[in-house]
Amino acid sequence: MDITAFTPQSVVVHDVPQQGSGQNVVLTDAPITLDDDLRSYFAAKVVASLGFKGLDVVADATADSTVRTAVAAIVHDPRELIDQSQALARRLNEIQDARNPAGLLAVIHGRMGPVECVAVLKLEREQGLRVRIHRAGGKLTIDMQHLRDLTLTDKTKVFKTAVLTVERGGDPASVRGRASDDQRSRFEGEESRTSFCSASSDARSP
Repeated sequence: MDITAFTPQSVVVHDVPQQGSGQNVVLTDAPITLDDDLRSYFAAKVVASLGFKGLDVVADATADSTVRTAVAAIVHDPRELIDQSQALARRLNEIQDARNPAGLLAVIHGRMGPVECVAVLKLEREQGLRVRIHRAGGKLTIDMQHLRDLTLTDKTKVFKTAVLTVERGGDPASVRGRASDDQRSRFEGEESRTSFCSASSDARSP
């Protein structure tokens, strides 16, 4: 898998609060507008995070199926990006505890050369600040200037990252890729990183 070839095609961003904050997950229902700067920003974050400390992963049939089902659906039909990214945001909100800080979940339909893929990033968001949401064309979207000011800087931490592909058509069981999870490794040890994408170490891949 050549992570350095990753190129975002479409990005949806949701706001996931810290547990116990009294805030609810904020789901948008339209992709953000990608310009060259944003495309480069997301690509650079993925490459830097996974190139430095990513682990190869494969689908784990014994774990929750949300991520592998979402990835397979998006790769099969990119029009699924909105619905499936919302499912991922809800799932992340469910499994986090009070030790996990608030963050922005970016779900990206992209390509690595000829291969379609899905990237998932949880980006740092300053506690107590909420992204501005507005309605355009009947859909909820993030105010992009506010998003840039809050989060999209070179200093922004990336808490969780994965780039995942599907080897066999739309089969969720064939999802594989590369992932890192700094939050889980910090609290639970290096071997727990891959649980973010409900996957297991590629050391036992078929």
